[in-house]
Amino acid sequence: MKDALTLPAVFQNRMILQRQKPIRVWGAGPPGSVVKAVLNGAEASSPIGENGAWELRLPPMEASSGGVLALFCDHEPAGAFTEIAVGEVWIAGGQSNMEFALCYEYRRQEVFRRAPDPLLRYFEVPKQSWKGQREGDPFTGGDFSRQGIWLQFSRKNAPLFSAAACYFAARLREKLGLQVPVGIISCNWSGSPAFAWIGEDDLRSDGELARFWTEYDDRIKTQDREAYERAYTKAQAEGRSPLMRYAFDFYMWGRIPIWLGDALKKVNPGFFDLQLEGPRDPWRPCGLYATMVSTIAAYTCRGVIWYQGEGDDVRPEYYARLFALVIRCWRRAWGEELPFIFAQLAAFERDHFQRGDSFPELRRQQERAADTVPHTWMVCTMDLGERYNIHPGNKGPVGERLAAAALANVYGFDVPWRSPRVRGIHRGEDGSLRLRFDGCDGGILIRGGRIWGLRLLSRNAEVRRFAAHTQGDTLVIKPRGLAGPPIDEIRYAAEPYTKVNLFNAAGFPALPFCLSLGPDSRWRRENEVVEEDHGTTN
Repeated sequence: MKDALTLPAVFQNRMILQRQKPIRVWGAGPPGSVVKAVLNGAEASSPIGENGAWELRLPPMEASSGGVLALFCDHEPAGAFTEIAVGEVWIAGGQSNMEFALCYEYRRQEVFRRAPDPLLRYFEVPKQSWKGQREGDPFTGGDFSRQGIWLQFSRKNAPLFSAAACYFAARLREKLGLQVPVGIISCNWSGSPAFAWIGEDDLRSDGELARFWTEYDDRIKTQDREAYERAYTKAQAEGRSPLMRYAFDFYMWGRIPIWLGDALKKVNPGFFDLQLEGPRDPWRPCGLYATMVSTIAAYTCRGVIWYQGEGDDVRPEYYARLFALVIRCWRRAWGEELPFIFAQLAAFERDHFQRGDSFPELRRQQERAADTVPHTWMVCTMDLGERYNIHPGNKGPVGERLAAAALANVYGFDVPWRSPRVRGIHRGEDGSLRLRFDGCDGGILIRGGRIWGLRLLSRNAEVRRFAAHTQGDTLVIKPRGLAGPPIDEIRYAAEPYTKVNLFNAAGFPALPFCLSLGPDSRWRRENEVVEEDHGTTN
């Protein structure tokens, strides 16, 4: 009976299972048989259905390590997994900034010098563009040899870890206690749009968002499949060439200057253009949900950390709805309201392949999602962006901010995690503007003499002369020599790229904002009234 049962690849030696929740285990086997699982003295059993599927749930357990998960089929041994730990499990989803490996991170050598931690473990879901694919994405080396294995943190393995997820997990290990193992399941793909991570039924049944499916379907109906397969095979072969691998490493390290990238694109317009729309394209609607998410869906976990959005720059106005649908789809697959903690897009102007023109709208959409979808929390990364690099190399603060949000909102620790956000605004008799912030955690401050990224407008004309200082939780702005109409619009960090220096005392940057004064004398952030302007406060 040893080979009678099969389980998804995420179940293997050294895996981490979620503590304090029923542990779901599932797979396939001979119909009509009975499967039993035993772990740490607890057991659960289930009949195998006529379709060969089975599922069971072990009772909740506390943190442990060194366990053995033994499986039986009709009372006969059917295999065992060793070095099993029970602790905290998080899914790390999104695109390249979550995928961004620790081998490219700016402080990687400092991390590599850390002592091995066998209870911090990492599993990367194999990157499959389509079901049955035998080779992975060329930018991951062209095979699955480095994926689909539970790896323990060590000098050898750490370069393969998602940098943001590694910092996140290390912070949880530190705060929850070293007796609590932490596992990361990395499920992400560079450049992927949000609709790639949604199940087909969910996307096609959404009245407004179904257009992403139907438009794609209409485009490929007339596609010459033989020509497509030839072009795809050629592009994948080029992507696996040593030159492309070398160029990709330099790109991820941020070492290809803009002028060189522009020159390469003139010589070869298809440089790095390896994703061809069609049935092999990982970015197609619902593609990555089918090939990656479905292989781990319902693996018992604590929640999801997410860094994505750059791939939706073409239609940013849909992002809040798309991301909300991703969350609903995953929560339905897991059967619970998983916490989602995500990073807002960092400052960025352009690189060799993309411009950040739509990033301000994407950031607003992300903030809207955090405001409207329950049990979601957003962290700000505006201070970490790089003007000509869409992959900022300083991922430590990203992971640590995601961890702070998890510790505060999921685990109940009293730790700061929020970024300052405008909640009220008053105009003084002297024309000054007083912006009151929530999330100050000890007050707000301007790091340096003059505030960066702040713009004032009066009837669409920019007011350049003003002074700004902070008082507690308030930013005081005083225009100088303003003889015309009063200020009616205030923008902060509202450009694709800008340096920012407005922080709270805990070190978190203020969220970008655009405030406008409506005809009813009320200040608004989009359609939300921030606070009525009384016109008399000094």
